Amino acid sequence: MESGQPRSNLTKLSETDLPLEEPWQDIRGLDVYDNRDEQIGSVQDLYVDREVRLVSYLVVSAGASWG
Repeated sequence: MESGQPRSNLTKLSETDLPLEEPWQDIRGLDVYDNRDEQIGSVQDLYVDREVRLVSYLVVSAGASWG
């Protein structure tokens, strides 16, 4: 599948076998808070750059509170 664009080095941690150096580096499941210290969601996954093996983005599930 040739699209003419460079292939991204990013992959979801859940879809790879890249090892983490330490177990504590896997922050999936941790709560995410805003600047008012209100929980706004939790970390669902991490996008890792396969080449440099660093996290670039977080996937955060967020619940909406209307009212």
